[in-house]
Amino acid sequence: MRPPPAPNASRSNTQQPRSQPSQPAPPSSSIAAIVQNYSKAGEGPAGLPNKDAFQQLLAEILGPEDSGSFDEDISTNYKVLQVVTSAGLSILFQDDPFAQIDDQLQQASNSLLVIKLTVQRTPAVLFCPPPAENSQPDQLFLYLWLFPRLFPLLGHPKARGLAMELLETIEAMFFAVANLPQYWKHLKTMAGYCRSCLNCEYKICLAHA
Repeated sequence: MRPPPAPNASRSNTQQPRSQPSQPAPPSSSIAAIVQNYSKAGEGPAGLPNKDAFQQLLAEILGPEDSGSFDEDISTNYKVLQVVTSAGLSILFQDDPFAQIDDQLQQASNSLLVIKLTVQRTPAVLFCPPPAENSQPDQLFLYLWLFPRLFPLLGHPKARGLAMELLETIEAMFFAVANLPQYWKHLKTMAGYCRSCLNCEYKICLAHA
C-alpha cells in the first residue's frame, strides 16, 4: 500500500529561506561537484552519481565537523538531500538479484544519517521547493517530497532493521521545524501526514497477521 498523497501546504505568509547564512562556512568542493553533476544528469543511471562518487559524498558529509567539509549553503544541501534520498534509499526497492543486501542496508543507514544531519544543520532547506522533475503538484516544499520517500521503508521487508534510524530522521525534521518559528504552522500538516502513513502501516501489518 502506497503512502497517502502529500497534504496541501499553504504558500501564503511563508517566508522563503535565505540562500546562504550571514557567515557561510567554506563549501566543500567535493560535495558541490557531486551534487552539481547530479543536477546535470550526472554520471550514473538516471543522473545519479556512480557508486564511488556516492560513497565519497557520504564520507565527506559524515566526516568530522571540524574538517570544514560540511557546506552550509542551502541550495547545495537541497541537492544533497535529493541525491542521498534517490541514490541511497531507492536501491532498497530495486529487484536486483545480484545486490549485496548488507551493503545496501549500510548505504541506506548512512543515507538516513546524512539526511538527519543535513536537516539539523540547515533546517530551512525543508522549505525549498521540491525537485520539479519528480514531484507532485501539491508538494510545495521539500519536506512534502521527502515524507513519501521515507515512510515506505517502514513497510519494506529489507528495511526492518532501519526502523529506529528512520524514525530518528523523521523526528529530526520535526525538531528542525520547531527551531524555525516562521514555519511552526507547518507542524500540523507534518503531524497529520505522519499519522496517515502510520495508519497505513498498521493496516498492512493487520492484513499480514
